[in-house]
Amino acid sequence: MNNNLFATMISMAALVPPGVTADIPEPAGAPRNNSAPSDAQRMIRQLFELSRQARVSLRDAIAVAEERHDGSRTVRIGFDRSASPCYRVRTARDAEIWENNVDAKTGRIRGVERVLSFQKLNSEDRTSIKALRHVTQKMSEAVLVAERIVPGTAVGSCLVDDSVTLNFIVLLVTGDRLKQVMLEVDRHPVAVHILRRNP
Repeated sequence: MNNNLFATMISMAALVPPGVTADIPEPAGAPRNNSAPSDAQRMIRQLFELSRQARVSLRDAIAVAEERHDGSRTVRIGFDRSASPCYRVRTARDAEIWENNVDAKTGRIRGVERVLSFQKLNSEDRTSIKALRHVTQKMSEAVLVAERIVPGTAVGSCLVDDSVTLNFIVLLVTGDRLKQVMLEVDRHPVAVHILRRNP
């Protein structure tokens, strides 16, 4: 079972053009009225509850994790499925990869750091980590841009390389809605930029 709530939510989200926002849709065939909620609906409710309990911002949690290893960059961050709010942060420096849990109430590292093997990651994760070498922006900057585009609270972010475009995806809670913002990153190391929201 995937304990990274953000990774699960991103896999459910509909893909949208870079630079725009989209609501995370209700899953097709989701029960209505008095029916028992679906797994997807339970995950969305859990994400909202964890975001309400959090006292530490996503950007602050990124900073805590990146300070652990000089020169490391965040590849993915999102809430962990635990009773108390906790961000699971994956950072990388070249082929070195770490995962830490940052307490969303105190900002302290919780538990034992995991060291991951690059070779044992799935191909999608390996591709994203390789792409990180060509990105000058930090994930925290992408989160800041997304929170300006969509007033709300960022609850997760990741770098996704689909071989055509390289994007930061940021998931935000805004009011009673869950929104996804995709920000395209230019692959050229000298002219890296984040596109503004389409009109």
